[in-house]
Amino acid sequence: MKKENENDMAFKAEDVNWDELHDIGIMKDELELSGELDTLLKGEKTKVMPLKLVLLGVDVVMDATLQLVRKGEAPLLVVCDEISDPHNLGAILRTAECAGAHGVIIPKRRSAGLTAIVAKTSAGAVSYIPVARVPNIPALLKDLKKQGVWVFGTAADGNTTLYNADLKGPAAIIIGSEGTGMTRLAAENCDFLVSIPMKGKISSLNASAAAAILLYEAVRQRG
Repeated sequence: MKKENENDMAFKAEDVNWDELHDIGIMKDELELSGELDTLLKGEKTKVMPLKLVLLGVDVVMDATLQLVRKGEAPLLVVCDEISDPHNLGAILRTAECAGAHGVIIPKRRSAGLTAIVAKTSAGAVSYIPVARVPNIPALLKDLKKQGVWVFGTAADGNTTLYNADLKGPAAIIIGSEGTGMTRLAAENCDFLVSIPMKGKISSLNASAAAAILLYEAVRQRG
């Protein structure tokens, strides 16, 4: 029997409707990054990720696995609310890992995915910090609050200044999109809206810069 050529594919990458697959959460860049693209094109089954999120000892149904190890300290999470720029997402992942955050959560839709650009910008942090993609950010925030996690949103007109925000306890920091900030429903589920002091003529910071400031204020407070 003739041995099958390992380069023979049932499908060619250019023949695949990647937009349609993207809509159900399958992304070409992610498959390439994980080494699963050839497996998919051969018509074989790719590795399946368990549909469970283990968070603070409570199982929540999600579309990815996120193991959050408490490390004997209060959880510190970053929630990216529709961050569409892969460079910003990569920079946030890098800062979150450096600051010792326990995980990063991104929405399944209207967000940059874990692409090769994100991985490169994160300087390898994507390999070390858990990332979960969830279908609904407001629903996730409600679940976090039920588990005793305080939710801190970032807003220029926030009613809590950065240095008055108590980030020592269980905390989830929401970083809004580059152009419009947090979505309305995400903002409505915040316990605190935190403003970063702005002394110059420009009234806002890059999303990844805002994430770095809040994360390292949490690091400072936690000692």
